Amino acid sequence: MIFGIVKSVSDPEKLGRVKVKIYDLHDNIKTEDLPWSQVLMPASTPAINGTGQSVNLAVGSLVCGVFLDAMMQDYMVMGSLPTKTDFTTDDNTDIGGSEAETTSEPDNNTRVRAEVDPTADDIKGTYEPASAYAPVYPYNNVYETESGHVKEYDDTPGYERIKERHKSGTQYEIQPNGSKIEKIVRDNYQLVVGHDTLEVRGNVKIIVSGDANVAVAKNLTAQVGQDMTTIVGGNMITTVDGNADLLVKGDIDGEVRGSILFDVGEGKPEHVIHKDGLEVHHHDLDGYTKHQAITQWFPPVKTDTFTLTYRNMRTVKEMTTEEQAPYASALASFADYDASKVALVNGMWTYPNKTSYTAEYGVIELHTEGKLKAVIGGETDITALQSAKVTALDNITIAATGDESIIDINSIGTSSKIDINSAGTLELFSTGTADIESTGDMTLKSTNIKLDGNVVVTGTTKTSNTQLIDGHTHTQPDTAATATSQGNTGALS
Repeated sequence: MIFGIVKSVSDPEKLGRVKVKIYDLHDNIKTEDLPWSQVLMPASTPAINGTGQSVNLAVGSLVCGVFLDAMMQDYMVMGSLPTKTDFTTDDNTDIGGSEAETTSEPDNNTRVRAEVDPTADDIKGTYEPASAYAPVYPYNNVYETESGHVKEYDDTPGYERIKERHKSGTQYEIQPNGSKIEKIVRDNYQLVVGHDTLEVRGNVKIIVSGDANVAVAKNLTAQVGQDMTTIVGGNMITTVDGNADLLVKGDIDGEVRGSILFDVGEGKPEHVIHKDGLEVHHHDLDGYTKHQAITQWFPPVKTDTFTLTYRNMRTVKEMTTEEQAPYASALASFADYDASKVALVNGMWTYPNKTSYTAEYGVIELHTEGKLKAVIGGETDITALQSAKVTALDNITIAATGDESIIDINSIGTSSKIDINSAGTLELFSTGTADIESTGDMTLKSTNIKLDGNVVVTGTTKTSNTQLIDGHTHTQPDTAATATSQGNTGALS
């Protein structure tokens, strides 16, 4: 067997040939004058049509082989030999000059030699398990390239591992118990042209330090066998282009510490209803709902054909450029509006560079351009700790049906006031007995008052402080001779 050192691997024909300087034979021959030598590949490598393993000898490799001719011109490399490589250093410690020192480093890989893991100081993830690296010589089979890519097949008893690592640090490791640790130091992209299925028999934990975006072109189904908890630290926005169907077979227990705003109906500019200059669906509160605060910051833009508010502005922005044309100038008024910037801070509605407004705690504002119908199977109890106001621009009906039905106004304080105001006809109708009782004075004001039917008066009835109406009871005598005309209407004197 003849030994030599690889001096060049830059085969111009890219056939994997190398230039080898043979000991004692090529000492006085320049590298460029050396012949190109073939490299013998193992029988497990086809070495045809680009298949199999390529030649990966490096300059400086110690190789062995044989000459194929008597003239010793045609040399074939049969293998390489790891020994020790000499390194020359200069520590500059000698007085009057430096002295070169030579040290030797084993050519066998540091992982094969079971030395300290050279990647032990890599950045670790918060939940990243520890590596199972604990090789014992000579069980760790390592392949490392010149740039630093590494493959390990570690057969150390009890610590069997497989690890593949890119020089950048992106890697995976299969541990002795079959667990897999995968680390990607930069971006990750995965394309599945067909179907994809992930089955996890245990738990799943996903931690995202930045944003997460899930886009599903068709249907999305989430099935939860037990409980589900959602915690949102900021705002939550849900947009449903179609219908929303919610079925709760148990109870709903909710707490809203701000306002609840429902806007039911089409979000078109024409949806704001006016009558005699009044925007019907708006009303004043002691504080401001979120809607009212935003309306103060970005007031509605009214024209002869439409009224644009911050709500329907969002709908207009979804229109085509041609459809937006009639609203273009009005939209400019809302150019600064960003729903994500509206915040409730210390009981105040806030917006950048805008005046803050006191928030009304627990206000519910319901606006519907269609009908509102509530069917309640049990009792209904509505308590207003402040003023209660019902305004109807058309008819209003309060009805109670059934044998024991009662319309009752109870537990009213002495300073409370009930005001029933109708611009049209007000009719109170009862098929049974109706009692109107007041512990104070009662006043009926009208151009004409008609009492239709029998009228029973108990007590004194006056038309003024001086005019008496029927101040006592009429009686029917036994005979005409004893009849009297007691109870005549007359002046009080």
